[in-house]
Parts: sequence; C-alpha cells; structure tokens
Amino acid sequence: MIVRKDLSHQQRAVQACHAIAALTAEAVRRRDKHFEKWVREDRTLVLLRVENREELLRQHDRVEAAGLIHHMVVEPDWNSGPTETALAIYPGEPSRMKELFGDLPLL
Repeated sequence: MIVRKDLSHQQRAVQACHAIAALTAEAVRRRDKHFEKWVREDRTLVLLRVENREELLRQHDRVEAAGLIHHMVVEPDWNSGPTETALAIYPGEPSRMKELFGDLPLL
C-alpha cells in the first residue's frame, strides 16, 4: 500500500483503510485463490509512502506497466475535485514486490 506523505496522519490512516477495503472487495469478487491463501496464512501489509500526488501517480503508472492488480483511492471532493490519495497493490511475489517498491520508505 502506498500513501501520500503530504496528507495529515489522520488522512493517511483513513486513506490506507479505504485502499485495503477496496482491494479486498475486488479480490472477493474475483474469488481469487491467492488472496484467500494470503488471508489464511500471511496477512502481511506493508505501508509505504510517497511525497505527493505526482509521485503517487508515477507509482500507479509502474503498477499498471507491471500488470499488477491494484486500486487507486480517489476522493471525489478534495481540493475542489477528485484527488488521488492512496494506492493498494494486490499481494504478489515478495521478490517482485521488493524489486518494484524497495526504494520507497515505510509510512
């Protein structure tokens, strides 16, 4: 999960929850066996941060290019319009996730 650092601590927490809830709903809808295994056996969550919206959008582009299942949280009424706040990424192979996101600091 990737959250913007330029949000308040409270906003970061709420947006991270929105992201994981949306991603979970998608995995349940798909009846995804890998997700079910993650729920039963692992449940590791890694919270990472980026400085701002622009960096979040760059990470979203990387996720899209890698073909990973994900969900971008967009708040419809912030700053006079839709604003991207967090990006949840479906749990993947640990080495692949580290390769893609190992350069990002923990939240």
